Amino acid sequence: MSRKEKNNLIRIAVCVAAFLVVLITDKTLDGGLAGAVGGRYGWLLPFALYLVIYLAIGYGVLWRAARNILHGQMLDENFLMCIATLGAFALAIYTGASGQDIEGFDEACAVLLYLDDFAGGLCRPVVAEGQTVRLGDPVGVSDGGAWVHASVSGTVRAVRAGALIVENDFRSTPGRSVEPLSSLEGVAREPVLRRLSRAGLLTADGAPLPEKLQPCHALALTVLTEAEAAVYFALLHQVLGGVRAMGRLVQPRKLLLFYDRRFRPVEKAARRLQFPVEAVAVDGAAPELDQRLTGRRLDAGVTWGNLGCLVFSPREAAALFAAIYLGQPYVQQAVAISGPGRQEWTVRMAPLGTSAAHLLAAAHRTAPTVLLGDAATGRILRRPDTALGKRDGLLTCLTGRTLTPAGPG
Repeated sequence: MSRKEKNNLIRIAVCVAAFLVVLITDKTLDGGLAGAVGGRYGWLLPFALYLVIYLAIGYGVLWRAARNILHGQMLDENFLMCIATLGAFALAIYTGASGQDIEGFDEACAVLLYLDDFAGGLCRPVVAEGQTVRLGDPVGVSDGGAWVHASVSGTVRAVRAGALIVENDFRSTPGRSVEPLSSLEGVAREPVLRRLSRAGLLTADGAPLPEKLQPCHALALTVLTEAEAAVYFALLHQVLGGVRAMGRLVQPRKLLLFYDRRFRPVEKAARRLQFPVEAVAVDGAAPELDQRLTGRRLDAGVTWGNLGCLVFSPREAAALFAAIYLGQPYVQQAVAISGPGRQEWTVRMAPLGTSAAHLLAAAHRTAPTVLLGDAATGRILRRPDTALGKRDGLLTCLTGRTLTPAGPG
C-alpha cells in the first residue's frame, strides 16, 4: 500500500468516526444538536458539523468535478455525485431557514378513520374486523356523501359506531386505484369526474364534493388564515396544480383566488407561476364569499356546491392534485402546526387517522395540551392521542416546548 493510499484510508476512517460521533450525539440529545443551541438558528450547528465532515471526505470529488467542468466535461460521475450531495445540503438549508419541513414522516402503528368525517352524514362501513385492506381501498361509503378510504395498508382491528381502526403493516400496498395521469390532454372528462366523486374529497366548507360538477359557475381557492398561507406556500405547486386541473375538467365561468390582504405574496406566487386566476383581496375575518360568489347569502343547509360554486382551501386543493394526477383518494392531508409560545409554522403531511401526539412527535414538538382547529371553532385536547380527520388541518401547541426550531411559514 502506497503512502497516498494509507493517508486516504486514515482520512476516511477519521471522517467516518467523526460522522458517527455527530450522528449519535444528534440523535440521543433531547432535541438534537439544534435543540441544544436553541433559537431560530440552532440548526446551523449540526449543519456546520456535517458540512465540515463532508468537505473533509469529499473535497477530491468536488475539485475533480470543478476541474472537469472547466474542461467542458460536465456529465461525469464526479459532477453527478456533487449534484446529489449538494442538493441534499440545499434541502437542509431550506428546511432549517424556512421551517417548511414536509418530508420524513414516520407513520403510526395504527390509524383511526372517522366514518362521519364530512358535513354530510355517516358512511356505512364496507369492511369487517380482521379484513385486510390496501392503501386507498374504500372502507366507508355513502350515498351522496364523501367516501372514506384506508389511509394505510394493513388489517382492520375494530369497527365501531362512527369509526374503524386499521393496523398499519407499513407496506403501503396500493389498492385498485386508477393509473396516474401524466396529462389531461386527450383524456375524457366524465370518467375523471366520476372518479373524483368517489375519492372522498371535500370543499372548503367541509361538504362532500358534489356528484354533479357541471355546469360550474365559479371555481375558487381561498387563502384566508396564516395556517392556510403556510400550507399554500409549502405545497404551492400541488395546490395550484389541483385547482388548475379542476378548472380544465369543469370549465368554470370564473376562476378566482381569494386571499387575506395580509398575504400579498399569495397573489405574487400565483402570478409568478402564470396561474390564470382573478385574484381578490378580502378581509380574512369576514370575507363575505357568499355574496362575492353567488350574489346573495346562503340559506341554512345550502352549500356553495348546490349553487354551482366550488371553493377549496389549500389542503383540499392539494388533495385534488393527488386525486386527479395520482389516482389517489383522500388518504392524507397537510396539517399546519404552530406554537408553543411562537407564531411559527411547520407543515406536515400525515395519513388520515394519525393521532395528534404522533404528528407532534414527527414535527419535533411536545405539547400536553393542544388546540385542534382555530380559536373560534376548535377544541382543546388534553389527551393528544385524538385521531385527526379530514377537517383537522391546524394544531396549535398551547403548552410544552419546541424540540427543534421551526421557521416561519
